[in-house]
Amino acid sequence: MSSSFPALDQFPDSGLPEWEKAATEELKGGNPWEKLGWKQDGLEVKPYLDASQATAPPPLLTPSGDLYRGPRAWLNMPAVYADNTATANQQALESLREGADGVCFVLRHNVSWEDLLQGIDWAICSLCFISESEDNNATTLTAYIRKHYPGASLQGGWFSPSPQTVTGLTSGVVFPSLPSPIDMLTQGFTNLLQKEGGPHGISLTLGTDFFLEIAKLRSTRTLQMQLKDHFKQDHSLLLHARSLAWPSPGYNPHSTMLKHTTTAMAAIMGGCDILTLEEDPTGRPMTRRIARQVSNLLREESQFGRVADPVAGSYLVEDLTRQITDAVWANLKPLLK
Repeated sequence: MSSSFPALDQFPDSGLPEWEKAATEELKGGNPWEKLGWKQDGLEVKPYLDASQATAPPPLLTPSGDLYRGPRAWLNMPAVYADNTATANQQALESLREGADGVCFVLRHNVSWEDLLQGIDWAICSLCFISESEDNNATTLTAYIRKHYPGASLQGGWFSPSPQTVTGLTSGVVFPSLPSPIDMLTQGFTNLLQKEGGPHGISLTLGTDFFLEIAKLRSTRTLQMQLKDHFKQDHSLLLHARSLAWPSPGYNPHSTMLKHTTTAMAAIMGGCDILTLEEDPTGRPMTRRIARQVSNLLREESQFGRVADPVAGSYLVEDLTRQITDAVWANLKPLLK
């Protein structure tokens, strides 16, 4: 049967048998399924994938409707450690002046909100908070919001190891940072199931395995949808992706920038709502400035925001997503009522 492109007629149809034959010849008789495959942490990347092996994934990323940020919209919110409130306040203001959509404050102890948020107009930016302790910051932040922004609609989220409520913000849980995506999501969703109703936010740390990180984020959304369907709840989710600084002597002085570029692309394609790239605390001011601008460069220069779901239909990503989702769901089933 002739195609609409006559030049393509000279190429014969090919499929799995033809690939196996060609791959075996290239490997000088070796088994391509063994030589070219990849297995790690209970996951398998097959060297050959086609439509017959694909499953129909649930719809994940729809166009955002954000006219400025585009169909694939996310918030660029650099991390600021609030160990010293005066220094943290200046770093936050600097990030906002340089084009960040907001700031992600990392809290290790109680802080003075008046000092930390001085000069920041929350009504025109987004703020999120990662609480690494069980201090009373959530309670005092609620009091600060009621005092300074009564009745206002604020953008942001509060992420902590155990769910806490802050007035006006999305409640979120920090998933444990584990090398295996199956272990990370299993433990994280197990913690979520301990709270009735469940928070509407999840914060994940990102690694450097590009396709695996995309699949991990997409699996997170899929699992959250399955859990909400099970409990007959709405599917709203605020997904926060966080890339930690990566000072490596072998790649200095730009190791963090290299790592952030890879993880940021994976986070965006995977469907994050908030992207936090941590500055290298040992870097020079210009190095830290570049790290803060990676997200903006991907949006403005590389046009990552123009396609709502750029990896939809990728057999590799969808197969990895399915494997992670199936494994985690099997682990969670005994906990479901």
